[in-house]
Amino acid sequence: MTSMRRFTVLLALLLCVLLPARSEARPVKFYLGGWTRTTWYVPYSPPNPTASGRWPQWGMLAAPYGIPFGAHVHIPGLGTFLVADRGGAIWGNHLDIFLPWPGYRHVADSYRGVWWE
Repeated sequence: MTSMRRFTVLLALLLCVLLPARSEARPVKFYLGGWTRTTWYVPYSPPNPTASGRWPQWGMLAAPYGIPFGAHVHIPGLGTFLVADRGGAIWGNHLDIFLPWPGYRHVADSYRGVWWE
């Protein structure tokens, strides 16, 4: 092997080790088209686990069947919520946000640009 070829092979191996792989998967954002209506619900007394089996807490919401459990839904102006519940009246572009107490009723509104991953 010539010295130039050895140098090229050595450089290629070194670059493979030092440079990070570019095939890192990025999460795909799925947008809910148009306006999304949000409502809120509070725990029963005593509280029941959600449809996913988790106990309800702030940061969870009920979503339609098209959004899987464990997905993160971002609502502009409110934050990011975890899908952990379903509901009989939850369909289309309707999300139901869990509130530990009814003091945050301002979440019941309509939002644009809602997406999940």
